Order: sequence, then structure tokens, then C-alpha cells
Amino acid sequence: MCGRFSLFADDAELVGLFDIDLVEGVDAASSASDTHPTWQVRYNIAPSQPVLVVMGRMAPPSSSAQTPDAAAPVRKLRPLQWGLVPHWAKTSTRPLINARSETVLDKPTFRRAIRSQRCLVPANGYFEWQVGGAPDGRGKQPWFISAGPGDPVFAFAGIYEAWRDPVDPDGQWLLTCAILTRATPPGLDAIHERTPLVVPPHSWDQWLDPMVTSKDRVAHLMARIPQAKLETRAVGTAVGNVRSQGPDLVRPVDEWA
Repeated sequence: MCGRFSLFADDAELVGLFDIDLVEGVDAASSASDTHPTWQVRYNIAPSQPVLVVMGRMAPPSSSAQTPDAAAPVRKLRPLQWGLVPHWAKTSTRPLINARSETVLDKPTFRRAIRSQRCLVPANGYFEWQVGGAPDGRGKQPWFISAGPGDPVFAFAGIYEAWRDPVDPDGQWLLTCAILTRATPPGLDAIHERTPLVVPPHSWDQWLDPMVTSKDRVAHLMARIPQAKLETRAVGTAVGNVRSQGPDLVRPVDEWA
């Protein structure tokens, strides 16, 4: 699974890397908080917190007559709450942070979102805890897993939903997301049996394409995503506290010796 990750890229890098057309719901000048997401880097992102996602939606009809290429999806960057609540749920008390790619097309919780509401979740890396991997052979050893030297930004496959409390039909919409996972390849499976589904850049357009909605096409799209080449390093235990932040969380543990 993926239950904690980092995003410490700045706003200009994300907008340029993902070719963003529109930024919503973030403020580059304010301090980060759970209720007011900002561009401020975060080294320790946990479930129920806001995460930045990339979404592809069709341009509104009013713009089609004015812009020749308005039929192309508009790419947005905006915060969503990490932990998906399906649109039909009676309450928002049991959000799901991960969805298995092998069953996501069939599970009632996810099958609508995977076909029409896919997103990308930018990250510089994620954390996993290896049971029995601590120096004493009994505790859990945290590992930081990234795309290699410098921890470049990559993108988790995500899905999102909009939910509103059925007892308050005029209330605000809650926008939530989940990260897709797959079986971990040899070499990483000693740390954890599941790993996020990482979408390579050449597949970003297809993954975000709101016109790709058939079950067969989405299944084919997921099947073509290769295993990401990831690197691991043991890090300190401070990341276990969700309040901990800062670059020291991703420093190799041997640098602390």
C-alpha cells in the first residue's frame, strides 16, 4: 500500500512538468495547513490530508466557439482530500486511501471513478515500513522510495470522487482521491507486498483523457503501464509522526551515524 508520501517540488516545476492550464484551490503565499492547502513543500503527507492532484476535464462549451483547440481536455492542478469517499456513501467516515489496480474496475467503491474520474498524484517519493527490518530485528524500518538520485517528481495513478452529505443536499461537495496500487516487483517485495501504480510521462495524456471511459480501454491502459524503476533508502523513524516535516525525513539513515 501507500500510506505516506512526499512532495517537495515547487509550483513552477509542477506547472511546467504537467503542462497545467489552470490552478485551483491553492495559495502560494500562505502557510500550509490541512484546511488551506498551499504550495509549501510537504515531506510527510498522510491520509485525510489535502494532496495536490492533476486532473483532465473537458473545456466548458462556452469556450469551444472561441478557441479552436477547446475540445482538448483542460489540465488542472488542485488539492483533494486523500481518502476516497464514493458518491453513494451515507457518511464520509470510512475513506479509502488505496485501490488495487487488479480489482478497481469491478469494486463498487471505485468502478465509476476509474472509468471517468482519473487523476495523477505528483510525488517525489513515498514511505513504507518494513516489518522486522529495524536494527534490532523486531521493529519496523521506514524506507523512502523514489525514482532515483535527486528524487525527481513522478506521478501515482489516482482516482477521485465528489461526495455530499445526503442529509444536507445543499451542503458543500467533498472532493476526495485514492492512489492505485499493484503487486511489488522483486527487489522491493522484501519491504512491502504492494507498491503504487506509477504512470510514466508518455501515458499521462491517456490516463487523464476523460474520453477514455470503457472498461476494456481502461483495463488495457492499466495493463500497459510498466513497473517503475525505483530506488530505496532506509530513513529515520521520525517520519512515523504525522506532525514531522522537513528534508531530514528523507535523509539516508546512515548519514546520521
